[in-house]
Amino acid sequence: MAKTVLVYGTGISGCGAADALAKQGCRVLLYSDRETEIDSGLRALLEQQGGGLFCGNGEALLAEVEQIVLSPGIPLANPLTDRARQLGIEVISEVEAAYRSYTKYGKDNYCSTFNADFVNIVCTGFNVDCEG
Repeated sequence: MAKTVLVYGTGISGCGAADALAKQGCRVLLYSDRETEIDSGLRALLEQQGGGLFCGNGEALLAEVEQIVLSPGIPLANPLTDRARQLGIEVISEVEAAYRSYTKYGKDNYCSTFNADFVNIVCTGFNVDCEG
């Protein structure tokens, strides 16, 4: 059975994470607090894997998920993730999900072995209004 992951956030990063996870065989529930639309190709991919786009009450989805992947704009502490942790659901960032998805040294789409020859360099940023 495919792993079910809730990707919290429907911006560029969240949609990218949802796309990558679905292509790896995960069932992805792409979630937003408010009504939103996503690319029709992404919607079709998610639905093909048994997932989809969900808006509104995220707590109702928690019974179905094994993991939550947070988009950069979503605070680590919020009512949905707090409840998920109480239920024993793992909450990780997109950067962690990307790291685990690197399959060269991993198993089942997750890095599971440390290799001294494998070097990770991660550059992250933040959104800044540079014009004002």
